[in-house]
Amino acid sequence: MKLSHRHLGPYQVECSVRCFAYCLMLPHSMRCLHPVFNVIKLTPAPPDPIIGRHQTPPPPPELIDSEEEYVVEEILDSRMFHQKLQYFVEWEGYRIVNNSWEYWDNLGNAAKVVVDFHTRHPEAL
Repeated sequence: MKLSHRHLGPYQVECSVRCFAYCLMLPHSMRCLHPVFNVIKLTPAPPDPIIGRHQTPPPPPELIDSEEEYVVEEILDSRMFHQKLQYFVEWEGYRIVNNSWEYWDNLGNAAKVVVDFHTRHPEAL
């Protein structure tokens, strides 16, 4: 039996690429995917079942030295991956599905959050 495909999203359309493809604004955790998709792979988002609810969009990244940086809300876990230390990061203003594993080098100005994590979890890597 073949497993059925999952639907992810909804994601906002950034722009139209030719007549049969769209560039989507994907979350940080999906940065390894190419953001352009054929219309066959896309379906319109269903209307919100809760009347009057408005989902606030995630905050834009901060610009530090002309580079985008996202704010780390909390470190949830750590591990060794390819002989380098990674942290499981919860991003400020983003949903749980946007949590991602990040190398220490990618965390920028989150040293205090990392110290807090190791203080709470001294057994962690």
